[in-house]
Amino acid sequence: MLTVPAVDAQNRASLKIRQIGHHFNGRTAVPNQDRRPQARLDRRELLRHAGLAGIAVWTAAEGLPGQAASPNEKLNLAGIGVGGQGGWDIGECASQNIVALCDVDDRRAAGSFIRFPRPSDSATSARCSTRWAAQVDAVVVGTPDHTHAPAAVAAMRMGKHCYCEKPLAHCVAEVRMMIELAKKNKLATQMGTQIHAQTNYRRVVELVQCGAIGPVGEVHVWHPVGYGGGDRPKETPPIPAGLDWDLWLGAAPERPYHSCYLPGIWRSWWDFGTGGLGDFGCHYMDLPFWALKLRHPTTVEAEGPPIHPERTSPGLVIRYQFPARGDLLPVKMTWYDGGRRPSFLAERKIPDWGACVLFIGKKGMLIADYGRLQLLPSRSTPTFTGPARRSPTRSATTPNGSARARPASRRRAISTIPARSPRPFCSAPWPTARAARSSGTPSSSRRPAARGRPLHPQNVPQRVGDLS
Repeated sequence: MLTVPAVDAQNRASLKIRQIGHHFNGRTAVPNQDRRPQARLDRRELLRHAGLAGIAVWTAAEGLPGQAASPNEKLNLAGIGVGGQGGWDIGECASQNIVALCDVDDRRAAGSFIRFPRPSDSATSARCSTRWAAQVDAVVVGTPDHTHAPAAVAAMRMGKHCYCEKPLAHCVAEVRMMIELAKKNKLATQMGTQIHAQTNYRRVVELVQCGAIGPVGEVHVWHPVGYGGGDRPKETPPIPAGLDWDLWLGAAPERPYHSCYLPGIWRSWWDFGTGGLGDFGCHYMDLPFWALKLRHPTTVEAEGPPIHPERTSPGLVIRYQFPARGDLLPVKMTWYDGGRRPSFLAERKIPDWGACVLFIGKKGMLIADYGRLQLLPSRSTPTFTGPARRSPTRSATTPNGSARARPASRRRAISTIPARSPRPFCSAPWPTARAARSSGTPSSSRRPAARGRPLHPQNVPQRVGDLS
């Protein structure tokens, strides 16, 4: 279990700690069960220690028995992108002090602005002024993929802790920049892969790692999502009132507004999104990475329709080959989207739940989604009860951040992902298109800087060795 430096066991009991996302090292710290009242930690001191330990801490304790919570113990949070998923994210932090909100679309973010009203001079607008920096402890970033890194990096450079929605960034270089900056500034960070914290995923990890289906050398992951298709529209409708289109574009190359980009449809355009793989792959492939302790693949092969210069693929089959890890077998993992799936499901009588992860071991198979799991074939495992729950008793948190005791029957194990230092991939992670627009440079002469777009066949090396 990872311990927090300079924090005694009793003080650790007062913390509510949420687990770290993929890209940062460390286990979730488990609160000690000694509940005797002790002196409280200052919230900024708590976050400083959390950053040193490499864990994510998002809310301070509600209080030990007999102690009232002070408003000063709450975090001051700023929301960047607070409509849609970003609105849900900031809503989950409602127990804290929401001191600033900003969004490029007044209509889409209206619900958050109404829920968290601020004084007339607050940052409830498209631009969060730097004058609010001194009041903010952490930021919650819920913008489209192409502006995750610009918003998060700007905040972390000011020393702000950061929660950022998945996928962490728009290209490999941005991700590595964010990792190095968080390490350098010793910040508490978390990526928004919420399913990682659910009990079903933890139980799957326990079953795979205890050998319930034997050594695993093959995994199949599929999802029906299909983004892409069609060319850039020629129509140029007016920009809706309340939308700052130029700021929404951010660092992306300039283009006229059209409703085919937002809300949500931006995921199918390379300038803004990362397709079905970037949207759902990080959720579903998280499970085999966790259960099988996968790191970097040695080869990656992708097949699909002809490459479109601007749109993501509406359907892919991607094969990853991972090397052996100690005593663990090499693993071949295949991803399917756009309605594609393994061809052998019916033959092997494997259920298709729409979006699934299938582990194939030497003794059997295990299929799972967000909330279900099933050992296969069922006739070979009628009496299998699985390993004992390995997690020590710990506190859980409700969506609003309040403490909740988790019963022993629902305790789950937590694995760890080892630290790995990133290295440069492409030299200029963000284009300077917006700077060019501001300077009046003719559109014909504007060229976005190099961007390592995830899984764009023209930009992804054939082998991981090519990265060196």
